[in-house]
Amino acid sequence: MDMTRQAAALLLVMLSILGSAGPIQATDADRIQEIQRRIEQQPTVRDLYKLGALFFFDHRYADAVVSWKRLLKEFKGTLTSTSKFKVVKAMTLAYEGAGDCDKAYGFAKWLMRQQPGDDKIQRLADRIRRKCSNSAGDSASKPTTGPVSLSRTRASPSPTVAPRPDLAVAKAKFREGEMAYQQGRVLVDQCSTDSDEAFSRAIGALEVAKRGEYDLARTLYLLGSARLNRDPDKPDELTRARDDLEKSLALDNDERTLFDLAQVYGFLGEKEKEVDHYERALALNPKWAECHFKAALAYDKMDTPGAAAKTFAHAKAAIAEKPEYKKRFQEVLKNSRVAQRIADEVIAIVRRSEDDQLSDKEIEDAAQRLQNLIGPTGGDKGGLSKERLNRLISSQEGRKLLDGVKSDKVKSALQDPKKREQMERVYEKIKGSSPSPR
Repeated sequence: MDMTRQAAALLLVMLSILGSAGPIQATDADRIQEIQRRIEQQPTVRDLYKLGALFFFDHRYADAVVSWKRLLKEFKGTLTSTSKFKVVKAMTLAYEGAGDCDKAYGFAKWLMRQQPGDDKIQRLADRIRRKCSNSAGDSASKPTTGPVSLSRTRASPSPTVAPRPDLAVAKAKFREGEMAYQQGRVLVDQCSTDSDEAFSRAIGALEVAKRGEYDLARTLYLLGSARLNRDPDKPDELTRARDDLEKSLALDNDERTLFDLAQVYGFLGEKEKEVDHYERALALNPKWAECHFKAALAYDKMDTPGAAAKTFAHAKAAIAEKPEYKKRFQEVLKNSRVAQRIADEVIAIVRRSEDDQLSDKEIEDAAQRLQNLIGPTGGDKGGLSKERLNRLISSQEGRKLLDGVKSDKVKSALQDPKKREQMERVYEKIKGSSPSPR
C-alpha cells in the first residue's frame, strides 16, 4: 500500500468511514410522473428506488412498497447484497409507516439476519416489536360479543413421546424438510417474509428425520439453521438451534455449521464463542467474504485487546473478495464502538496539543494507543508527509469524511496547521505490515 492510500485508510478509520448523503427532498406530483414515464420506457434500479423514496416521503407507503418490490423482483439477479439491504430497510420503514407491524417486523428480522449485532437494526426491530405488542394488546382488551369458548380454558393434554419412525419414513421426511429449507433460503435471498412459513415446514419434517436418526449431521444442521433463520429474536428457539448445531458440528466439522453456530452465539450474547466459530469457519474457507464481514461486526462489539484491529482486518478481507462490502461496512461504522474509540483518541491528542507541542514520549504513547486499536497499517517505513495529508483532506473523498463522528473537533484538528503537525508526528510512528485477519 503506498503512503497516500495509507493516509486515506487511517483517516477513514479515524473519521468513522464516510458521511452519508442527505435525505431526498419532499416530492411533488410532477417529479413522480416524470419518473413513472421513464420507468414505463425502461425501468432502472435508480428510478424504481427513487420513485419509492418519493412516495415514502409523501406518506404514500403502499405505493412505495410496490415500487421497491418491483425493484427486487426485476433486478434480483443483479442487485448486490448492499443494495438489497438498503431496499429491504426502506420497505421495513414503509410497512411500519403504513401500520402493518407484522410485515414490518418480518423484514426487520431479515435485516437482523443479514447484519447481526447491528445496534441500529436491533433498535428498529425492538421498536416495531413494541408496536406489534401494543396492537395485539389493544385487540385483546376489546370485549367479545359472543359466548366465550370453553375449549380455550381447558388444560392442554400432556405431550406424548412420538414413536421412532422407520428408516423409510425418516428418509422421506428428511427430503421433505431439506426441500422446504432450500425454499426458505431462496425466499430469504429474494427478501421475502414468506420464508418463515417455509422454515416452519422444514422444522416439522426434520424433527421426524431427527427421531429416526437419519443422516444426523445434515439433519441437525438443517434444523438448527432453520430455527436461526426463522427466529433470530427468540432466545428459546435460538437455544434449541444452538443445541442442534453443536451436535451436528460434533459429527461433521463443516464450515456452514460453524458459520451458523457463530451467528446463534452472537444473538445469544456469547461473543467469545461467536468470533471463535467465525475464525474456525474461515480456517476452512479463508476467502469467504460474508464470513469475514460478520466476523468484523462481531469483533466491533468486543472490548478485548486486539478486537479493533481484527475488526478492520476482517473488513479489509471481505472487501478484497467482494468490493460491495465496502459500503455496508462503512455504513455500520457510523455507529461503531471501534470508530468511536479511535475518534476519542484523536480528539484527546488534539486537546493535549492545543497549547504546547507534544513531547516525543507523548507522541510515542499516542501512536501506540492508535496502533493497538487499528493494528499494523502496512506500507513503506516513511512518515505521512504534509503534502500527502493536505492532498487527501482537500480531495472530494476527504471532504466527505469530515461528516463523520464528532466531525467538528476532528475537522479542527485537520485544518489547523499546528494541530495537524501533531497528528503527523503520531502518524509517523504508526508503521508495520498489513494485519492478518487471523
